[in-house]
Amino acid sequence: MLVRGLVDGALLDAFGYAGGAVIFVSSARSAVLKLWPSYRAAWRFSNTQALTELDGFDLLWVSALPGISEELLFRGLVVIQLNMYVVSCLFPQYLPLCES
Repeated sequence: MLVRGLVDGALLDAFGYAGGAVIFVSSARSAVLKLWPSYRAAWRFSNTQALTELDGFDLLWVSALPGISEELLFRGLVVIQLNMYVVSCLFPQYLPLCES
């Protein structure tokens, strides 16, 4: 799948879209923080309150937990509840059972 993605450029397109989304979201967040002082103060207070008492392992756990729960939700519920062939046609990058 990786080689096929590199050959037809789909993987590069996906990285381009993901990179564009990261740049857009980061730029929008930065603009909102600069233009909205009360939001910036609330954001700073919230981050200070939530993250100052965490040690290294806690920070690692907090950053990994959303990805773990997303994988468990997708792999544990969606794939099991739906037919494997339907999932492979909807998400061919995850389960390449049918050609797109």
